[in-house]
Amino acid sequence: MDMKKDTFDTIEDYLLENLSEEERTAFEAQLQTDEALAEAVARQRLEHRAMQLSLQDDLRAQMAEWKKEKTGKAANGATQTGPPREAKRITLSSRLTRIALAASILLVVAMVARWAFFNPSLSNEELAAAYYESPPAGIARGTESGPDKIVFDEALAQIQRGAYSEALQSLSNISDSTLLVPVLFQMIDAHYKLGNYQQAADAARNILSISSDPLLEQRAEGLLLINKLAAGQRDAEFESLLQRIVKDENHAWHRKAGELMKRL
Repeated sequence: MDMKKDTFDTIEDYLLENLSEEERTAFEAQLQTDEALAEAVARQRLEHRAMQLSLQDDLRAQMAEWKKEKTGKAANGATQTGPPREAKRITLSSRLTRIALAASILLVVAMVARWAFFNPSLSNEELAAAYYESPPAGIARGTESGPDKIVFDEALAQIQRGAYSEALQSLSNISDSTLLVPVLFQMIDAHYKLGNYQQAADAARNILSISSDPLLEQRAEGLLLINKLAAGQRDAEFESLLQRIVKDENHAWHRKAGELMKRL
């Protein structure tokens, strides 16, 4: 969707909680009736989370590199007490390059610091985004061709271009029972990206009630866990599922569940 600058800025203010109470209420009321706007907000929210996580990783890597250079570790493990001789022959171009790099890193530091100030800890929704993975489209491979398979492929294309509401409508029109589980997985993805975490969790439970494939069940359990977390539903069902996955070393979500438990 092509957004005007004022719409983009309003979404930014909404996500950064810069709107007044009246403006926020009016904007959220508009989200209930404007599907295109809701999809734009969902995409922009995911971009925010990806940027936040990327900035943190880049900053840690750069700081580690600077620390390594500062200590001046020699190849044999000895620490140099002074600058290497090559440092005396640094050219003006090299100096300018380092200054530019330093300026870029300082900008990153400022952005991360601003985000950390307003977000001292990740919310349930942001933490869920850090561990969420879209279900692979390949789940449907091997399915017989036919009209419903064509609709399913179109729904996948709609999800790829961010038309999540359209994808849900397409998926709801599929009646082929052999596509039921793949359809539910893609519904989970579309609902999650629209922020419909409860609907996504319900679709995951539906998979668990009908599937006899252990791997698909494990994927559904992971998606159920993440959507309950995003919805802030850290209840008995959530805790029980998390504990069980952490204890099962053969579970597809075992590693992620362990990392998630440490961060909660």
